[in-house]
Amino acid sequence: MKKLVASILCGLLLLPAFAWAEVLPYSRVYEPETSFVLASTIAWNADATAAQTAAQDVRPGTALVYVDKDLKVTAADGTALADSLEAYVADTAETMIPALYIRDEAAAAALKAYLESSGLGDVFVAASHENAALVKEVAQLLHVRGMVDFRDVTASDRDTLVDILRTTNGAYAKVALLSPETATEDAVHFLQGRLLTVWVATPGDTKSLLTQYTNGVNGILVDDYRLAIDTLGFFHDDAPSLLRVPNIVGHRGMPSVYVENTTLSAIGAYEAGADAIENDIHLSADRELFVNHDESLARLFDRGDIPDASVLSIAEIQAIPFVNDGDNGVQARNNQTSENARYGYIKFLPSQRMPTLREFFVLFKNSGVVHDTEIKSSDPRTVGALRNLVAEMDNFDEVFVITFNKVILEEMYAAWPEMSVGALGMQGYGDDESYLPAFADFTTVAASDGVEKAVELLYGEIDKWNATFNPHLNFEYDVAVAGRHRGLTVWPWTYNTPEQFADGYLKGLYGLTTNFAWWATDFIKDIRAEDVTIAAGDALPAPFVTTQNRQAIKTPEEMELLVVEGSLDTAGSALAIYRLRQELVVDGQSFGNYYLYSNPFTVTVE
Repeated sequence: MKKLVASILCGLLLLPAFAWAEVLPYSRVYEPETSFVLASTIAWNADATAAQTAAQDVRPGTALVYVDKDLKVTAADGTALADSLEAYVADTAETMIPALYIRDEAAAAALKAYLESSGLGDVFVAASHENAALVKEVAQLLHVRGMVDFRDVTASDRDTLVDILRTTNGAYAKVALLSPETATEDAVHFLQGRLLTVWVATPGDTKSLLTQYTNGVNGILVDDYRLAIDTLGFFHDDAPSLLRVPNIVGHRGMPSVYVENTTLSAIGAYEAGADAIENDIHLSADRELFVNHDESLARLFDRGDIPDASVLSIAEIQAIPFVNDGDNGVQARNNQTSENARYGYIKFLPSQRMPTLREFFVLFKNSGVVHDTEIKSSDPRTVGALRNLVAEMDNFDEVFVITFNKVILEEMYAAWPEMSVGALGMQGYGDDESYLPAFADFTTVAASDGVEKAVELLYGEIDKWNATFNPHLNFEYDVAVAGRHRGLTVWPWTYNTPEQFADGYLKGLYGLTTNFAWWATDFIKDIRAEDVTIAAGDALPAPFVTTQNRQAIKTPEEMELLVVEGSLDTAGSALAIYRLRQELVVDGQSFGNYYLYSNPFTVTVE
């Protein structure tokens, strides 16, 4: 940790020296016109027109094809597309990302050998969930991204979703390809909230496409990519359309009100509506995981004589009280000091003690909140201790891991790949001598060499650990835009001014980490409608509207009904959707407008 802190403080602003293997240029993906921010990417079940499609101005982002042991390329129905993978790549990979589906060990071995020798890097390897081990074998290669196919699964219960999560991560993959039956709105949000990327095989009709877009899926797989692109164009608002509302992550709970990393702080964040609660963990001398940001107890406890709390037992740690006043006390040294707190002071109880992670897990069991667990310790044994505690508490689906530490990232990848993990870092910081992941200055790279090169450099780092990208908020947004076609999700930190928070929210980022979870409490998060049968002239029932803090509210008067297909004035069937224009107000300041949508629904008029 000392090396990590030193690396951060030294401020290495120059591009680090990377030793990248030679990789073919990343694909130049077409961007459909839409107001849907970070819109679902479009993947296509390629057919015999693949080469011609790749040459079109309007085209899918990814083309799914099948590869056998002889590296012959076919469509899903067996139609031959190319006699060799090399020829197919030459014809298509410049403009469409290849997704290469394998069905047996021989195909996996042949594909792995080809990828090792060819330098093709901007590529997915896909297989059925029964053959997830084949994905793992090939996705071990740097830049090769895994995709696990669950299209034959139709359930969406919790056990099924946990199995999807474990299997996908365990195959060194981030993309789970689901059936529309499994991909309910709740299921999509469940998996995304645990750092998984959700693609859905979507039928070629307007209602199915709009359903998955408004579910906020990361990608769709279709036969008719033009219809999918045209349907994206339905969202053409004069402000951002947020079909995937950002997850709110309470940084150390809610330290703008409470003492950071305490149970009260976590409860405050949850009650304010946080989807996840970030906490920092270390391993005590008697192998109990405790929650504290620093190694030292100088800050908040005024115990400068204890530079490393991990040498103490958990009983010794919890015998040391927080200190309220003084230069090292809570009011002066909390992550948000009293002068920056919501009420002008930090709420403090003399009885508070540093909590264990076990206390957090017990407190929030089955609450729906996710523990965004940052491993601060550089001790790889922390991974084993966390894995054992999760198994004991049976809450695998309530946890994901983030860390700045490459030692921990490597241990997670080797010992616990089933658990979702995010790589924390900062653009332009980090080198091979530090613990920090080496994120290039992607803004400079994108400006000089194009955003595809920036994404290539990013995957050259995070793909070593099958990690999400968790950068400081001053990162190159175009990397998120281009990266989403590759299954990338981006979870920046820490949004602690209204201007920063509003910027991230309106950009539709996947997760916003903030000390001020209460800023979003009353934001509308979800609008749900149901198929309905009415008599001609009758009013429609109101949709169900909920806020960020999980409260049902009355339908806003500004809600408007859009008829997508058909008519409500005559007998028959119509397709409709609700749209709501919202003003983004953060801590009393207005930052413009955005749009929310319900799911599409069918109205039968009798």
